[in-house]
Amino acid sequence: MEGVKYANCLIAKQIADMETVFRLFMYLLPFALSIAAYIWVGRKAFQVKNKIAKTIALIILAAGLGYTLYKMGSSIGGAFTNENFEFMIMVINVFVLFFTSIAITLGEPEKMDEKSKTGNQ
Repeated sequence: MEGVKYANCLIAKQIADMETVFRLFMYLLPFALSIAAYIWVGRKAFQVKNKIAKTIALIILAAGLGYTLYKMGSSIGGAFTNENFEFMIMVINVFVLFFTSIAITLGEPEKMDEKSKTGNQ
């Protein structure tokens, strides 16, 4: 009988450990995706030749990354007690990356196809 109690206690501990892993994963997922997206777009921003567009894109990225790190740092205490998924950081991430991509696009030279160069249509 004591072996059954021990097994039940062990199973309960494993379930609690899996819940901790799940909560940690769900806490880190939106922030990790945001930071990965900022790094990817940041690499693209550094390749822009227009200095004004590069500067605007990097300022927008720095602001978005700063906000993401601020939210991550301020909500770390509630990582294991908060049931909510941090979806708002993903929405803000989409807007920041959208405006950064616009700034990057404005800095890229316009590419013309062969018909436009020769004037034939």
